[in-house]
Amino acid sequence: MIECPYCGEAVAGGSGEGLDAELRVCMNCLNALVIERREEGLHGSPIPGETDFREVCPADSVMGGVFGELGEAVGALPVLPEVGQRVSTMLHDPLMSMGELAEVLNQAPQISLQLLKLANSVAYGGSSAIDDVELACARLGLRVVANTVSTVLHGNLYRSANRAHRGLMQNLWRHAVVSALFCDGLTQQASSVDRHLAYEAGLLHDIGMVLLDLITVRYVGRVGRLRESMELLEDVLDRFHPLVGLCVAQHWGLPQPVRFAIYFHKHDAVPLENGAGPVVDSVRVASDLTHTMGLGLRWENGVELAENGAAKRLGLSVEDLAAFRESNAEKVEAALAAFCS
Repeated sequence: MIECPYCGEAVAGGSGEGLDAELRVCMNCLNALVIERREEGLHGSPIPGETDFREVCPADSVMGGVFGELGEAVGALPVLPEVGQRVSTMLHDPLMSMGELAEVLNQAPQISLQLLKLANSVAYGGSSAIDDVELACARLGLRVVANTVSTVLHGNLYRSANRAHRGLMQNLWRHAVVSALFCDGLTQQASSVDRHLAYEAGLLHDIGMVLLDLITVRYVGRVGRLRESMELLEDVLDRFHPLVGLCVAQHWGLPQPVRFAIYFHKHDAVPLENGAGPVVDSVRVASDLTHTMGLGLRWENGVELAENGAAKRLGLSVEDLAAFRESNAEKVEAALAAFCS
């Protein structure tokens, strides 16, 4: 165990993923930490330039009260269903056949339906209609099948018990789906990046938006104008969702590159040297591209791609990004029809 540099509580660490630095949240004081492996063992440090969360959100403040419920709320989130775990295991088995995969997928009608929708779309060469899951898997390929399974299994997270906010959550889900698709495409030429991992990072980078339901439904204390002003609520979501997302990622045991993308996707550059940089940059670019399509929080939809430092690090100009978005238009249409209709 590692001692939190903020509150002194014990924090687990050391995932063994081979990165120079790892991210964790101390669930006692809600500060994000850097876990490094040194000669003397594991060491926890504050993230450079960050302020103690307890100063940002004192316990007696409105948001301090909301975050006091965070641990319980995160613990109540659903885990990956059994069928998802089985499919994930099979996709990493080199001896698996399409027939065996289709047999498992046929036990999950919701996943099978989305696979058939994609396989029959123009974007994936659906010139002749098929209604067989095994044929759909063969047409789409294993990577797209894996991406589809991940998307379907996480779709239920972007829902709100508050009727007034269902439109916002739907738009955030559309943003997540398209961002994931763009991440997959942006990392196509990057041999050092696991494309499915990049897809998952794009899909989950805004998972901290579950904070919306915590504020408006689960938390019974005073929230004042937060429940009344959509603009103020979106401002709070924008500010705090990376930390909430990191808490969720830690609870689920997500890989470190995904955690870095969740926490740093709004930063111009990751302030730590490790192997997660290309994934974080891909998510940042994908998210900004998706915002230019009007998907996401309202004030982010006018984002200027020319200001994107991540795109420059990936060697992409504004013209490159515009061409990329255009070349993926049919896949975006197919993904929205399959997962967001």
